[in-house]
Amino acid sequence: MSRSVVPDILSRLEPLLEDKVRAWEANGRATPSLPYTSDGKVNVRGLVKLLGLPVQQEQHFFKKAEIRSVVNAVAQEQGLKPIGARGDQDDVDAVVGNRMKLEARRHSELGKLVAEQAATIEWQRREIASLREQLRIVEETGQTVRLGGVL
Repeated sequence: MSRSVVPDILSRLEPLLEDKVRAWEANGRATPSLPYTSDGKVNVRGLVKLLGLPVQQEQHFFKKAEIRSVVNAVAQEQGLKPIGARGDQDDVDAVVGNRMKLEARRHSELGKLVAEQAATIEWQRREIASLREQLRIVEETGQTVRLGGVL
């Protein structure tokens, strides 16, 4: 039977976080005491190293809500983005979403244009067939056919 890693990680994590909070307050709350990335997110790998855990344990910080919530509470207090924050990815998602809407609109407009062209081509085919029939009659009989403004 496998045992949960959560209690083991939490037993190491909580004292570390308490020390980090004390260090942050002693520093005048100027800079975060938790390890963080250049874009202001909690550096999970840095925390795992500080705890002396194997790198494979990083996954639990993302997957286990009990661990993630403890770290995120301290991170947000220190002005850091929480674990799993997407940061600039939200901006990228917005740009991609807008581009997809634009392409969908363009696709719809192109679909309408293609349908109009198909209708025009069908009308032209019927017109050509009619004119060919008129031409055949003229060639067979030698008489012109008067159909208004067609010929």
